[in-house]
Amino acid sequence: MSRQSIQGAKSILKYLITPLLFSVYPVIFLYTHNIQILTLGQLTVPLLFAIALAALTFIAYKLILKLNITTSLATVGFLILFWNYALFFSGITYFLNLNHWHILPLLLFIYGHLVYLICNLYKRFNLENLHKIVFAVVSVLIIFNLITMLPTEAKKYQITSQKKVHQEMGKKGTDSGNYPDIYLIILDEYASLDTIKEEWGYDNNSIRQFLKNKGFYFAEKSEFRYTNTHQNMPSLLNLEYITGAVEKEIWLDFQYEKEKVRSLHKYEMLSEHSSSDLFEILSNNRLMRILKQYGYKNIVLEGISQHYEAVNFHDADTVFSYQDMDDSGSSLSSFSSSEFREILIENTFIYPFLFANAADNRSYLATKYVLDYLKTDQQIMAGPKFVYAHIMSPHNPYVFDREGNFKNDNPHDSADFRRDPYVHPNKSVNKAYLEQYIYITSEIVKIIDIHFKNGNPTNKIFIIQNDHGPRPHELYLKDRTQPFKAFNAVYFPDGDYTDFYGNIAPVNTLRVVLNKYFGENFEMLEDR
Repeated sequence: MSRQSIQGAKSILKYLITPLLFSVYPVIFLYTHNIQILTLGQLTVPLLFAIALAALTFIAYKLILKLNITTSLATVGFLILFWNYALFFSGITYFLNLNHWHILPLLLFIYGHLVYLICNLYKRFNLENLHKIVFAVVSVLIIFNLITMLPTEAKKYQITSQKKVHQEMGKKGTDSGNYPDIYLIILDEYASLDTIKEEWGYDNNSIRQFLKNKGFYFAEKSEFRYTNTHQNMPSLLNLEYITGAVEKEIWLDFQYEKEKVRSLHKYEMLSEHSSSDLFEILSNNRLMRILKQYGYKNIVLEGISQHYEAVNFHDADTVFSYQDMDDSGSSLSSFSSSEFREILIENTFIYPFLFANAADNRSYLATKYVLDYLKTDQQIMAGPKFVYAHIMSPHNPYVFDREGNFKNDNPHDSADFRRDPYVHPNKSVNKAYLEQYIYITSEIVKIIDIHFKNGNPTNKIFIIQNDHGPRPHELYLKDRTQPFKAFNAVYFPDGDYTDFYGNIAPVNTLRVVLNKYFGENFEMLEDR
């Protein structure tokens, strides 16, 4: 290779590095700001895509513009527009009622004129200093994010590599005996009967009567200590609260107005666990370990992993995650298979064309899959089984009408919601939530009917709960304490509910199950 060719290659590489950095920066930035709920492995595909995008765009402009420096600056401009289209869109629609088909051509028109301006400026000025400034800015931004990542990644590695070995009290055999199958069905953000009546004016008493007729115990006044999946599910599956007692108003202020409680002595307690800590506690939970020792097969049907891929159940024998569902049929479906990657795509201008309904489609299809699975009387596994089904409904996206048909009019897509996601138009409760709530309720009835088709099952336990009630930051509610109210129904084959009481907490519900059927000796915790 001649010296001229080597110098030419070095020059191209010099000017290519800047677009490459601009393309990978949005990926690193989004990861850094969600580092507690993500894993490093999730960076691989987006980074490869970002690098390929920058390289191909650079090559295309090189063929058109010829000069390396104008090619580099034009590519940087395109990448800024590509990765930040949602920001431009939100800014424009805040003032003007326009849609993608108006805004995208306008932005491309403006961008084309900027490229023309760059080419003309090159004829009059030396753009090297401008290029150096652009390179320096993006380099500093990336270095800052990488420095921010290091302590958290080190802590996450320590948690993963040094898992505690928990010793359960008493020696347990591996003989599965004649233990009952256990179905723990979690309906995400499902309203209690009081909440749906008070906030929506909808009487759902029929589900209570249905379950009682089937022999269920219905805890009328059960409540959670927390209002989030992040805290309630690790608590439930570990049979312990993750914090000490906390008043409802303090917890709500901690969630939505931290400055109001930062000076309180309970703030440190509430802040003790990071999201990555909570996901590890959930993944390596006590309930599944105990059941494993009794010979159970743990079957996990998990919805929240579509949002948080750090959730990875260590003692599960079979796992279905919502992210496993092939939703779009597009050749890029594997790229959009995680919410992290989808959020990246949502910020780009290809989202309106290819992926606008990808998350909704997957939520619809995966929820249907889990419901259909629960309707089958699984007998294929030897020994008892524990089926943990966390159904992401009636939580948004609102993809079902009350008959179970797919709907594509999610209110979260409205311009009003984009401007202020915490207040719905006219301050009214979300009607789409009620439609989905009615559908999921009807599906629970069908699931129970199928399992009870030959009379009450004699070797099955059913626990039907929500993970929290509707929350005021997602649905306009008159009473912001509604998410503490639990839906908590239990079926025991022998119908003996001596140890239950009306306000038993979900955590204590599972303690009763383990005491009754496995001879454990759990004491009842404080309810709520």
